[in-house]
Amino acid sequence: MNHRLFHKIILLISRLFPRRKNSILICNGRKRELTPNQLHLVNYLKANDFQYTVLTRSQYLRNKLLSESISVCYSNSWNALKAFFSSKVVVVSHGAADVKPFCLDTKRQLVLNVWHGSPVKKIGKFIHNSEYFNFDFSFITVASMLEGQTMMKAFGITKEKVLNIGLCKNDILIADSRLPQKEILYLPTFRDWPEKQGLLSFPDKDLKALDSYLEEIERTLIIKPHINMNEQEGFHEFKNIKLIDSSVDAQELVLNSEMLITDYSGIYLDYLLLDRPIVFYPYDLKTYSKKRGFIYKYSEVTPGFHVLNQKEFVHAIDSYIKNPNLHSEKRDLVKSKFHDHFDAQSCKRVCNLIEEHFRFN
Repeated sequence: MNHRLFHKIILLISRLFPRRKNSILICNGRKRELTPNQLHLVNYLKANDFQYTVLTRSQYLRNKLLSESISVCYSNSWNALKAFFSSKVVVVSHGAADVKPFCLDTKRQLVLNVWHGSPVKKIGKFIHNSEYFNFDFSFITVASMLEGQTMMKAFGITKEKVLNIGLCKNDILIADSRLPQKEILYLPTFRDWPEKQGLLSFPDKDLKALDSYLEEIERTLIIKPHINMNEQEGFHEFKNIKLIDSSVDAQELVLNSEMLITDYSGIYLDYLLLDRPIVFYPYDLKTYSKKRGFIYKYSEVTPGFHVLNQKEFVHAIDSYIKNPNLHSEKRDLVKSKFHDHFDAQSCKRVCNLIEEHFRFN
């Protein structure tokens, strides 16, 4: 069936369902985990007795959320159809794919895009022909004016659709004062091409030596692969290098770590809120720049050591353990560009927006 015709039929069917008062739907698509912004918003909704339901096409996530007493519904069901068409507010983290097999309808619903992280690499219309993308949402939340300008260009939207109210996932980083553990966290991003994505693929790679070094400095290297990465290298033989499941909440790992290792993942922008050291490992920078590209000049927005081999990697870790404040001023400068909110109230602001919509619609 023609996609546009199917879309029209779905929208016509939706008109048959009255909107339920105070009904919020968190749509996750087929992902095996809630994106961080969705997860922390759901936690806030649950803690504050909002009426909400998570809609997912992942049976794994459905079962997991049920075990955590979170209201959830499988997308391909009659209950999902009723929930979607009767909800006044729909929360997505990517776009139209999050609500399949249904269609976004901003004329009858508040469609709030909380996105899934501050972008550093190119997204949306920076890299794609706009005709292939449906960015039909009412508002998108951002952490700063700079990010708002980026989203306007990426999605071809006006400033009226941009809400500079902070990101839900960052509230916990600001409010939680726990001290870091002796953990070094490695969060790599994925590649859109089939080349091998090595975890710690140093040219002088010697994981036994690295494991011994970590033992000596009493540190554990925690590796959380990106959810879209298929490669799961075996690290079971090493005592101090741990590969964990991609479904673990990244913000909890971030809070527990004393240092972050990454390549191009935007999560390092969240990490700036903690003012802890960041090591950048852009082992395929030229290839990534050519095939995906960056919104900003990489060298200007990555405050920390840039390493390309294991020797430099170890040196960077040593340096930051001896002096965690090294590069602190550079981190603070980048933080001031990408963050406007430091009060841990982003979830509350999102919910205030939702409640206002309930009052007038």
